[in-house]
Amino acid sequence: MKQKWGREESAGDWPSGKAVWTIGAVFVALVAAGAISAYRYARVWTPLERNYLTAYLATDAGALRKDGWYTLLMVESRKGPAHLAMDAEVTPAVTASGEKTFALTEAAVKAGDVKLEWQRGRYDNARLHGIFRHWIYNDQSPTDLAKPALWGGLGVFVLGLIVAIPKDAARARERKHGRRLKGPELVTARAFNRRTQADGIGFVQEQSVREKLTGKERDAESGLDNFVKRYFGSSLGRFMTPDAFYKDSHVGDPQSWNEYAYARNNPLRYVDPTGQTATVSTSCSTDANNATTCNVNISASIAIYAQQGSNLTQDQLNQAAGTIQSSIQNAWSGSFSQDGVTYNVSTQVSVSVATSQDAAMGSGAQNVIGISNGNASPTADSFVNPKLLTPGAGIQGIDTGVWNFNSLGSGVAAHEFTHLLGVGDRKDGDMVLSNTDFLNNNNIPRTATSRDFGWGVKEATGSVGLGLSMKSWYNGPALPSPFRFSTTDTVGAPWAWWK
Repeated sequence: MKQKWGREESAGDWPSGKAVWTIGAVFVALVAAGAISAYRYARVWTPLERNYLTAYLATDAGALRKDGWYTLLMVESRKGPAHLAMDAEVTPAVTASGEKTFALTEAAVKAGDVKLEWQRGRYDNARLHGIFRHWIYNDQSPTDLAKPALWGGLGVFVLGLIVAIPKDAARARERKHGRRLKGPELVTARAFNRRTQADGIGFVQEQSVREKLTGKERDAESGLDNFVKRYFGSSLGRFMTPDAFYKDSHVGDPQSWNEYAYARNNPLRYVDPTGQTATVSTSCSTDANNATTCNVNISASIAIYAQQGSNLTQDQLNQAAGTIQSSIQNAWSGSFSQDGVTYNVSTQVSVSVATSQDAAMGSGAQNVIGISNGNASPTADSFVNPKLLTPGAGIQGIDTGVWNFNSLGSGVAAHEFTHLLGVGDRKDGDMVLSNTDFLNNNNIPRTATSRDFGWGVKEATGSVGLGLSMKSWYNGPALPSPFRFSTTDTVGAPWAWWK
């Protein structure tokens, strides 16, 4: 009988010689870039930006064609000749047959606009591209529009490579040398210490004292440590009975949900002297009628400095600090209801004045803002830098930006604070502070609406929802009334494609 050793030829080439993990990272990065693009197209872009995208890209090929046929949405006005419709003049609409179109806004009608008309004509590509870029896309080139998705996809790819490269390297070694068989392995003392991250082997004699973990007495018969309220099993690394759910469960701290664990499963940092902890923050409470009220406190620290070339005096910077503080605190304090929960929001902001940008960055403040004496940039009165996966672009803990000294009191500080809460510019619903349109209308109050609060403290409302869900799942002994729980969330400047 002949024994045939080795693998059958039909088994194929395994493991594959391809860098499958790296290929997977590329695929995930492409999916992420596509998802970011789809999100921005649907939620960030204006209706006219979506409508003219094909024409905008076609006119960008002006070097290939001088002109072309295009259909434009024109506005006929009593005050002059027809002109290209702007975002402020139109709103999406649907015809009786279900076809998507546009309609004039009330403000446009009051301003003298009469009707909208689709006009098809032949236009010079270069000129039309310039009109699209300035009036429809806010001076953004097609490349600028694609950058958030490209950088996001690149960031995901870089993070994927951190995992993929070691995995592919291990596969290559396994392909070349094969897998090591299981079983004992003879190593040197140095290799043993290096692998176990130790400095040798020691032997500990049995202690004769009965006081063990944190000085608690161990019962000789059961082997359990007496923590007054509960017994601790040292061999299991956990208490033998659960703590009461309501005493130390926090929606923002998943380790607190394990009612058998000792001190968050982190005995090197925390101590549980009695087997239970009653230190609970009481920001939310649910009464006997199942009505929940939450007190939400927003706190932030801001360090400001004079932007280079602003020539602002120390008195002007002190004035700016006071204006920023009062504007933000007044705008972001109030009450709103969501999902049956009443939220009372209060905001405390501390603003300090630094002598320079470096001093502001080293002040320990959460946010560092430069104060300009005029527009912060050629295209913006003021801005907060979004987080991007590029070096030095705000991915560190400190959020940065530049605000116009001359506009702080007109609502700019309250609007830009929206971005420090993680919300981008939004124009949907009855949102005020995140909508840049209100900066041009002094009749609109400079205070947060329910929609502003809903987005600004979105993390808090989400945690509260989770806490109430946990309460509904609980089927143990009766909970105290009123039922109280708390949560703490940290927010910051939004990612380029974030909320």
